[in-house]
Amino acid sequence: PSVLSSSQVGAAAAGAAATAAPVIEFPGEPWRDEAAIRDHMRRCDVEVLVIIEAIEPITSSTLMARHSYKFNEGEIEFNKTFVPCVSIGEDGAAILDLDAFHRTRDAPPNADHMLSTPSIL
Repeated sequence: PSVLSSSQVGAAAAGAAATAAPVIEFPGEPWRDEAAIRDHMRRCDVEVLVIIEAIEPITSSTLMARHSYKFNEGEIEFNKTFVPCVSIGEDGAAILDLDAFHRTRDAPPNADHMLSTPSIL
C-alpha cells in the first residue's frame, strides 16, 4: 500500500473536485418564485387529489369524498386559504359543511410560512 503526503492528498482532492458534478446554484429562493412555480405547474399539468374519509357512526360504513383540483383548468389558486368547513356542534360532534368545502379566502399577509391550514379537531 502506498502512503500519500499531505500535498499529494490535496492535489488528489483538487483533481476530484475538478471532475465532480457541477454544483447548481439557485439565486434567491426559487420555492418562493411564484412565476416559476406557476410555469412548472402548467408544464406538468398538475392535479391535486383531495380525499376525505369518515366512518358513519350508526352503520359503521366508511364514507369517502374525493375531489380533484387541476391547475390548467384554473382550479388551483395562489395566495388563498380554505375557509373553515368543520365546526363543533352543541353536542360536541364535528360538523362538516360541504357547501364551504371548496370556498377560499385571501391568505393573511404573513401566510408565506404556512404550509397548511391547522385543523380545529
